[in-house]
Amino acid sequence: MFADVEAAPPDGRLHLPLAAKRGKKLLEPEAAAEALASMAAEGIEPQRGPGVGGDDEIHPIRFFETLVGIDAALVVIVTGEAIVSSGAPALRASELGEILVYTRRLRVPFVVGLRAASPDDWLDVRAGGYSEHRDRCRELIESRGFVVEIL
Repeated sequence: MFADVEAAPPDGRLHLPLAAKRGKKLLEPEAAAEALASMAAEGIEPQRGPGVGGDDEIHPIRFFETLVGIDAALVVIVTGEAIVSSGAPALRASELGEILVYTRRLRVPFVVGLRAASPDDWLDVRAGGYSEHRDRCRELIESRGFVVEIL
């Protein structure tokens, strides 16, 4: 077992940030829509990288209990109930506010959260500004049949 985690059923709305690929600052609208379509079709995959509750071979899917500290413009929102219903084992890293789900692919219903305002000042200064980016993301994501909530 891992240190700094506890058995606790997932509860409430949980957030998974959608991040740009390495070396990019922002997930472009087309890439975001494609990533979401892949998640819906194939399931949500664990994120690679260090963190509590994982190691070189075990990679949990890391959901955050709140939006505090998430600097991504887009998040996948799932309910704790959906995770419990999936049967995937989950632990809680209470000091980090994370729910760790242990499965190769998590197939659960989700909605997409899109920040109303830029989560990072530099997004406002890019060509077209954040509002243009946000509107294009919403358009492409909704065109694929996803529910988008403005956060």
